[in-house]
Amino acid sequence: MTIRSFYRAVAVGYLSTLGVEFALGVFFAISGYDPTSAVDRWPSLIWLPLMALILFLTIGGFVLWLGMIWDCAVASEMSVRSRVLWLILVIPTPYLGALIYYFCVFNRRTLRQAQAETRAFAI
Repeated sequence: MTIRSFYRAVAVGYLSTLGVEFALGVFFAISGYDPTSAVDRWPSLIWLPLMALILFLTIGGFVLWLGMIWDCAVASEMSVRSRVLWLILVIPTPYLGALIYYFCVFNRRTLRQAQAETRAFAI
């Protein structure tokens, strides 16, 4: 698994989780159901995959955040002003800023450009 595919998995996982959470919140608000009262009745087998998902998204989100900060700091096609503005957005808002940077800048770059930048930075 490459780092780009890992970033993609984390970003898509975060967006899907936020979408499901939003849909469930709307459903619970419309139906009047209180999900906190049902937590005690959930079977214990549901907790293991839920905790694994939360752990993956937490660690993955932190790695995504650090990766987007690193990419923003060393990206060669951006001006200094753009870098500073992106860093001002990404650093104080870890998960949201990293997702915005990923979809606006990082994901739009082709793989060939990213490999060329990596080779140029390594030399």
